[in-house]
Amino acid sequence: SAALKQSLTRPVFIFLLTIGIAVLIVTSWIRVIGSQELTAGLLQANPWYILPSIAITLFYLLARFFRWQFLLRREGIRLPTRPSLAIYLASLAGIATPAYIGEFFLRSVLLRRKFNQPISRTVIPMLLERLLDFAALGVIGFFTASNWWGALAALAFGVTAFVIGGLVNSLLPRIGYSWSGFEGLFSRQVIFQALGISLLVWIPPTLLVYFSATSLGIELSPFVGMNIYSLATLLGGITLAPAGFGVTGSILILLLEQSQVNISSSILAVTLVRTSSMAVVLILGSIFLLQQWKPVSQAGLSDLHFDQIAIDYRAQFSDHVWQHLFQKKSQKLHQALLDAGIRQGTGLDLGCGLGLQCQSLNKESYSIYGIDMAFNL
Repeated sequence: SAALKQSLTRPVFIFLLTIGIAVLIVTSWIRVIGSQELTAGLLQANPWYILPSIAITLFYLLARFFRWQFLLRREGIRLPTRPSLAIYLASLAGIATPAYIGEFFLRSVLLRRKFNQPISRTVIPMLLERLLDFAALGVIGFFTASNWWGALAALAFGVTAFVIGGLVNSLLPRIGYSWSGFEGLFSRQVIFQALGISLLVWIPPTLLVYFSATSLGIELSPFVGMNIYSLATLLGGITLAPAGFGVTGSILILLLEQSQVNISSSILAVTLVRTSSMAVVLILGSIFLLQQWKPVSQAGLSDLHFDQIAIDYRAQFSDHVWQHLFQKKSQKLHQALLDAGIRQGTGLDLGCGLGLQCQSLNKESYSIYGIDMAFNL
């Protein structure tokens, strides 16, 4: 349909536009610095420190995804892990936009397209993600600060994130914006659990400055590097610049200079930081965005939701893993039946999914019948 074609064209256009902007900025950066000097300096970097930097970025992305799944489940949205991860990675292609609006847009469109999730239900968890990022970086910046003004600035960011979150929690229900999972998403327990996950998300990336500097032979304390990274990311974030291009990097250079690192070494270190993080993110985002672009029929999606995702649901794990999971669950059910004195009988499993649980119990002298609305299994 025309609406479907339009929904596919807009994200592709935004993706190409943002990548073009990112390439333009990076090219300008290299021209200003001097491409020969920059290339020569980067080739001298110790690869044994660069590889951990790339591994940190991959861990960061995976940890962010698990936080995203955690927030969705607290809101009452349960998505199969593999397709949800693919959508999350695909949305990263939109980070090179002001205020990350492209990432928000891509993820919302893909979730609506594949799982029929309305944008009104996915935008608030994405906003909460950003607030948690600011809060976590504020905490890290506060505890790694070497002077009072740095600690004060980091603390201000963290407190501001909590204040904004509180305002969102109180104002949205008053204007009629609510759903069944809203209260659970903003409960105190969930917020503190999500903040703990956010600290796990951000502590490794704050070490990127240290690893990049060390790979170039620059002496820098890990805590100083963590503080520099957190403050630069926070300051770059409030400018709403596309992925912090031209802002976060410049702030990193200034903070490194304040830590007695000369300008040329600072530029090299920051270039390595941005390359080992933003380049990896954009490449992964591009690959998964292209993979996600497959025609999807919208007819009957709300009525046959599980039927639409049945294949992806089964593909989450290999067959032997599914058998192991359901065998453990069936053993507990069998033991409960034995404890109740029920050694045989007939049962009905409503919403049986793959039907593996029925098969397992049928081997224990029970007759279990499974019923599910999905026919794609």
